[in-house]
Amino acid sequence: MSRSLRFQEETDLSLRPLRVPLDSPGHRRARRRTWRRAVVLRDEQGWGPIRLDAVDISASGLFVESDLLFEPGQGFLLEFESPVTGALVRVWSRVSRVGGPGDTNGMGFEFLDLPEERQGEIELYAHH
Repeated sequence: MSRSLRFQEETDLSLRPLRVPLDSPGHRRARRRTWRRAVVLRDEQGWGPIRLDAVDISASGLFVESDLLFEPGQGFLLEFESPVTGALVRVWSRVSRVGGPGDTNGMGFEFLDLPEERQGEIELYAHH
């Protein structure tokens, strides 16, 4: 390799591997699967319910389409049916991101206290 090419690789950031922290925006910690179902949202003071339409789900959270957007970090109780058993899932969540792919308006929610049994069901669903 020529010296000038080696220098270019060392100084040109586009040629370096990109290291993305796990908590960076847009990074997904778990495999997702399309899942179009109703999700009911309530806030910490108990107001609601607000019905939203989920787009996808993973063991770490879900994404909903919505023109009603909340601030990242806000906490909510989400209620939805398990994609595997149909059992009611109630999980405290926080808004992890606002916005979506392309022209999609929506929010990503991170599950905060999903029971292990339900987490396993969702992982199973997401990987098939």
